[in-house]
Formats: sequence, structure tokens, C-alpha cells
Amino acid sequence: MSKNIIFFCVINEGEILFDYNRGNYIMRCKMNLLEIIRLQKEFYNSGSLLSVNQRIDYLKKLRDKIKNSQDDILKAIKEDLGKHSYESFLTEVQVVIGELEYLIKNLYKLVTIKNTGTSLNILPGKGIVLKKPFGQVLVQSPWNYPFQLAMIPTIGAIAAGNTVILKTSRKVPQTNNIIKEITNVLPKELLYFAEEFSHNEILDEKYDFYFFTGSRKVGEIIYGKAAENLAPVVLELGGKSPCIVDETAKIKDAVKKIAWGKFLNSGQTCVAPDYVFLHKKRKEEFIELFKREIKLNYSNRENLTKIITEEKVGQLASLINGRNDIYGGEFNLENRTFMPTILTNASFNDEIMEDEIFGPILPIIEYENLDDVIGKVKTKPSPLALYIFSNKNENIKKLVNYLNFGGACINDVIVHVSEIKLPFGGVGGSGLGNYHGKYSIDTFTHETGLVVSKSGLSNFLRYPPYTEKKFKIIKKILG
Repeated sequence: MSKNIIFFCVINEGEILFDYNRGNYIMRCKMNLLEIIRLQKEFYNSGSLLSVNQRIDYLKKLRDKIKNSQDDILKAIKEDLGKHSYESFLTEVQVVIGELEYLIKNLYKLVTIKNTGTSLNILPGKGIVLKKPFGQVLVQSPWNYPFQLAMIPTIGAIAAGNTVILKTSRKVPQTNNIIKEITNVLPKELLYFAEEFSHNEILDEKYDFYFFTGSRKVGEIIYGKAAENLAPVVLELGGKSPCIVDETAKIKDAVKKIAWGKFLNSGQTCVAPDYVFLHKKRKEEFIELFKREIKLNYSNRENLTKIITEEKVGQLASLINGRNDIYGGEFNLENRTFMPTILTNASFNDEIMEDEIFGPILPIIEYENLDDVIGKVKTKPSPLALYIFSNKNENIKKLVNYLNFGGACINDVIVHVSEIKLPFGGVGGSGLGNYHGKYSIDTFTHETGLVVSKSGLSNFLRYPPYTEKKFKIIKKILG
């Protein structure tokens, strides 16, 4: 249907639409959520997902559909967020295809039964570890990377042998349309794209595992729901990820990388450098080069992702209102644009340092003593990411060892997220749990210990009668 009009009425949770091309009315029904959950549980309990071959076939279907839909995905993200297709390909499409290729190639190895051998405690048996899926997984994803953050946890959950109900943000309708088309290559009993239900409706039901990416405020609600059901949960939140540039850093390199990481997706990235602690000796050089970098590579509005809402543009504007240390700062409410901005003389006590900025504003805070930096960062919840630009191993080791963070880069930013062999996740205020690659399999399965003994063989020392002779043997062997 290329041109549906008007919503005419609702009948039994359905809607009647008119198809202009065919000249007739169509009834589109809203499935009952409880029925969807029941169908998925039946599908899971049937044992269909026990076959690793079957899971790989499902992953291949997703991979092939995504590869054939790349242009449509990039177009949809462009319509929703105004994001340049070059950026969307690197940060959305390519990483999802990479995740699929890795799991297709390595799934057998990742779910192989682990033989732990035997010991005197279990003799003559041997121990093995099974990776067992949890069952039904709820994946809730945000708008800022609408394709990647919906698909990668979904892919991991399916690869691990679970069924999935996927709920995305309604702020990205065009991307949702293409996600629906892509996920339709799999049976709804395995993967259901729950676009028609609100987040509250979704959370009214029970699931075996909760996976959420988004704000801390909503994450706390998800955590509460999971606790009510005694179900495991992964929370991928955010926070104020610090970037520390010491006196030994190569400033030109640091500027290039920090600007890219901060202005990627117009700063609407959970692992963006939120602010910079800059050593006093390098401040002037850093700021001059940063201004030049903005002018050279980040001044074309056509290449910048839009801010998600006019309200958010206004909120960002309020953070710089009245300041006299602004470079940049131009914005347009109607077009939802906010130009890359730096605050050259920020303080750790400024209003902008209270919460995650989630926009293209970079406060620069001068420092002299690294211990002071560590003390101030520790006053904030543990960040999702830490970035250090330094050529002094002593400083790097000190920062890495004394600070808590979800992940980090030394002399780079953000790229740790795209490395499939590294876990990605937060800690403390920035989240709980991790995923990507093998870590997705670890997350979406429960490691179950099992002792296997041969029938007819037994260890006589464990049984009565408890004689003195047997006691002496036990103490000698185990004591």
C-alpha cells in the first residue's frame, strides 16, 4: 500500500484504512500482546531453537535482508535524523552486518559445551558447562542510533537461542518502517516488532530477560520491573564521559579525534566525550586547533545530524546562554540544528556539568594536577567511557586504575564500541552488563553446571558406614 489515508475508526483494536491505489478498504488488526507472548513461549518450548544450525539460518536471513536493504536503511535514518549517509553506514549498517557475520562464523564455537574435567569431589564423574538461553527477551532501544541499537542486541539474543520482543522509539518512524520490513523475514514466534504497543503496555507483561538502552531515568524503571519478576537485566545508559588531555599529548591528533567523537551524530552519542580536562600548558594550542578543525570540517550544516526535537535544541541553548567563552553556539529551532560549540573556559561547577549534555557542546576545563582531575571525576557516577590522550605511561596507568568506567580508549575515542572482540557496557550509574560478539552470547545465556557420571560406577568413600579407616583416607586425600 503506497498511500493510506486517514485513520477511519477502531474495531476490536484494529483500524480501517483506505487504499487509494486499489480503491478498497483494508482492516489492519492489532495483535494481542498476551497472544504474542504465548506464541513465543510455545515456540521456545518446542525446542526449535536448540538447533544451532537453525539459529545460523535465521541470522543469515537477517544478514541477507539487511545487505539488500542498505540504501533504504540509510534513507530512513536520513529522513528521521538528518544524518549523513556516510556516517550512518559506518555507525549503523556496517557494525550490524559485522555482528551478524561474526556470529554466523563463530556461533558453534561460542556455544560449545565446555568440559571442566573431573576432580576427587565428583569422581568418577566429569563436569561440563552448558550455555542455556533464558527464554523470552525484551529488547528496548532508543532513537539516537535507531538501527544499530535495535538490531545488535536482538541479533545476540536470537543467536543465543532466545525469542525476542523488540520495542523501539517512536521518534524515528521511517527507521521503524524499515526495521519492521527487515524483521518480517523471521517468524513472529521468534522475533516480534512491537511497534503498535506503548512502552507501558510492553512493561505490564513479564519476560525472562530485559535489555534496555536509553536514559538512566527510564533504566531505573526497567530495573524495577525486572526485579519484580526476578529476571536478569542489561542496562546500557550513558553519563558524562570524561576526556583527559595531559601535557604530553600530541595535540593535533587529539583535536582531530575528539572533534570527530564529540560531533558524531551531533553529540547525541552515549559514549561521546562529554567534556575535556585539558592541561594548562596545552590549552592555548588545543583551543586554536579545535576552532580551526570546526571551521574546516564541521561548519557545513548539510553534513550535521539534526537534534532530535526543538525542545532539546532549546535545552542545549539554555546551557550556553549568557556565557562569554563560547565558540560556535549558533542554532535554529525550526530546523533542529545546533552548530558545533566549545566552551573555552568552563568550570566543573557549571550548570552544563550537572548532567550528560547529549549535544554538540564541548566544555573545556583547565587543570594542572592530575590528582585533582581524578578527585573531580569520582564525584560523578561512573561514566560509560573514559578517554585519555597522553604519552606518559604513569599518567595512563593512574587514570585507568583509579577511575571506574564502562570502557576506554587511550589516544582515541569511541572506536572501542565498534571492536567486536571487546565487551561493551556500563558500570554503576552508566549501566549494568555488556554485549557485542561473544559477550552477547555470554549475556543472553545462563552458564549451567552439570556433572555427568557413568551408570554403575560410584565412589565408595562418600557413603556410610562412616568408618575410621574411611575417615583417615578422606582426610589424607582431601584434607
